[in-house]
Order: sequence, then structure tokens, then C-alpha cells
Amino acid sequence: MALVGLQIPLFAQETTVTTISADGPGDTYALLEQALGGSPLEVPDCDHDEMFKHIEEVYDEELDRNVFKFYIHKYIDTDRCETNVDRQRNEIKAYDPSPDYLKAIQREVVTYEWYFKIDAGFQASSNFTHLFQLKVVGGTDSANPLLTITPRKGDPNKLQLIHGRGNNNYTTVKEADLSLMAGKWVKAFCKAEFAEDTGKLDFRLELLDGTGVLSYSNESIDMWRAGASFVRPKWGIYRSLNDVASLRDEEVLFADFQVTEIGACPVWYEDADGDGLGDPNSFVYECERPEGYVQNNVDTCQDWYEDADEDGLGNPEESQYACEQPEGFVANSDDDDDLLSNILSISERVELTIYPIPVSSVLKIEGLNGAGYSIHDLSGQKLLTSNKSEISMEAFNAGVYFLKTINGEVIRFVKQ
Repeated sequence: MALVGLQIPLFAQETTVTTISADGPGDTYALLEQALGGSPLEVPDCDHDEMFKHIEEVYDEELDRNVFKFYIHKYIDTDRCETNVDRQRNEIKAYDPSPDYLKAIQREVVTYEWYFKIDAGFQASSNFTHLFQLKVVGGTDSANPLLTITPRKGDPNKLQLIHGRGNNNYTTVKEADLSLMAGKWVKAFCKAEFAEDTGKLDFRLELLDGTGVLSYSNESIDMWRAGASFVRPKWGIYRSLNDVASLRDEEVLFADFQVTEIGACPVWYEDADGDGLGDPNSFVYECERPEGYVQNNVDTCQDWYEDADEDGLGNPEESQYACEQPEGFVANSDDDDDLLSNILSISERVELTIYPIPVSSVLKIEGLNGAGYSIHDLSGQKLLTSNKSEISMEAFNAGVYFLKTINGEVIRFVKQ
């Protein structure tokens, strides 16, 4: 067995490479237990009266090295010593007792690489025959895998890449003709960034000569489940017995399992003003530092915009940079008509008078001389236009309003 842990600094992260390879006939179960930790084998040995090992190491001439042979019987074998008799399982896995470098956490980037070979006469089920899965541990939806590759009986038979969205919702995102790989060694590559909705996935299968068999990539895919603790890989044969007539005793060869774990990508905060302090409200997750971003989030300084007419909208032409909100300034710059210079108290106006202030039912206006005006709310939204000397305020909510004349003069009043 080759079991390697390699530490490489990478922007405050760590990269760990773990390789599990067959090292020749011997105690295969002990080899896998040492590599994966705990009791990582789910084998149907207990269904046999005689001693039978369902995983062994054999020499492969094409690869010129030892490989793992996974064996499953059409009859006899079940799942977990007849706990489930409608399916059968012969798998290895990472799980709770496994080393942390085999368990992916949220925002972590992990690659899984291995070789596998199904027999030239491999018989697929019309149900499932999983060869690889990524599953979450923890949370309320851990039974449904995130990702699966499975042969499927059809015309022709297919190998399917299936993405699980949780709650038994599955989508076959890519499939290939199974005959392209039957009886041939296939190199598998799976790279995943584990995150809800914004995860990433790159999955490829190719023959030893580089011929592509299946390829799928997605830059925004759900690769996590709420409440999960980690994601673990599983390899082997896990198949349904609901279509047992389509099955036979089957062998699948696997070689050189490799897991490369890159530490979880950190969060970076935007430093738009270049002062070395990050904005806590603007951030991204990236494995390399994006230009203009820092790792702290202690910057509360920003541009504030004058709100001279006190309508909650700031004047884009009058700004002030400060770490606390200055009096008379707001955070937005959405006001294109900041009219403080035109807002006069009633006592300062000679030609135009409105009353009563505050108003409850009818607002009366004197000095219009036929000129038009409009009524606006505190946000600046125009509510009505008129040239009448009296307007009913019954339908207006209590608050501050503005009367604006056609020559740009503004009077503020209150509806109670």
C-alpha cells in the first residue's frame, strides 16, 4: 500500500494528497482499514457460510501492478448481513473515524482520482448499480448522495453521472454508452468545491490512451446539504435486486484511489478604498486572493451623500467620506433634485401660503394664481398634480410631504 500525506502551503491553506494502492496479495481488509480508518468496509462476507473475502488484491498485466478486485454474487449477497435484502453492497468508504484529510468540509476543494474496469460482459440493472458516490454526513438529508456514477440497463446500456439535489431529487447530468468502457481501464477524475448552490464540479472519464468517455463541468451547482458535517467518498458495487434477472455474479476492478484535499477557500472582503480594511457587506469565497480584496472585515468607512431636502435620498454631487454617518447625509446617491435651497418656511414665503399645518383633512393653498403644483412623499415619489386651491388629504397616511410648484419652489408640511 502507498499511503501518502503531503503538506503544501497555498495561500494560508493546506493541500493533502492521500493515495491508497494495492501492494500485492495479503490482508487486503487490514490495508484498507489502515488507510481509511475505523471499519470502512461494507462487505457481504457474513452472508456466506464459508469464509469468502469480497475484496482482494490481484495483479493486472495491463497496468503492470496490483489492483483491488471487488466481487459480488447474484444470489447470496445482501446488504449488511440481510438488513436489506432488496439490494446488495460491497463498498469501501471514508466516514466519521476516517482522517480529516479524507472528509471534505464546506467551501473545501477536493479532487478524487482512481482507475476502474468493468468486465466486457458486465450486465447493468434497470435499477441502480452504483460504482462511486459522494455523500454528506450529518444534517437531515444524509441518505441521498450528492453525486453518483452508475451503469444503467437500456438500449444501449449507459453509464450515468447523477447529481442529487436532496429530498430524493436526482438529475442525470451526463451519460455515455457503456460499451465505450466495458472491458477497458478507465481513469476517473472528480473535482468538487463543496457549497450550497454555488458549488463547482468537474468530472471526467477517459481511457488509458486519453480517449474521452464522459465529461461534465458546472460552475454553479449545489454540492452541500444544510446541517451537514462533511462529505465522504464511497467506491465499490452497490446495486438493486429489484431487477435480479438482469444481473450476474460480477467483478469490478479498482486501482490507486487518490484524494487531494485543498483547505477550505477563505472569505475575502472588498477593499474598494485601498485602505487595507475590508467591507463586511461585500465578500467572495476564493482560493486565491482576488485583486482589491483583503481578509479582514473591519472597514465601516464609506461615502455619504448630502440629503439637503431630507427625503432620504442623497445628492450624488455632494459627498463626504466618513466611518460614521454625518448628520444630514445618507448612504445612497439616488437624489437628482436635492432642493434644500428652495425649501422655505411658510413665514418666509410671500406669494404662496398653505394651511392648516399640520393638516388632517383638507389642505388649503393661497397665492397660486392658477399655477400648478405636485405633492410628493418623503421618498420623493409624486402622488398627485393639481392647480386647485384645496385638496383632500383624507386618503394620505400620516407623515411628511412636499408641495412643489412649477417654478421649483418647495414647501414641506405634515399630515397628522
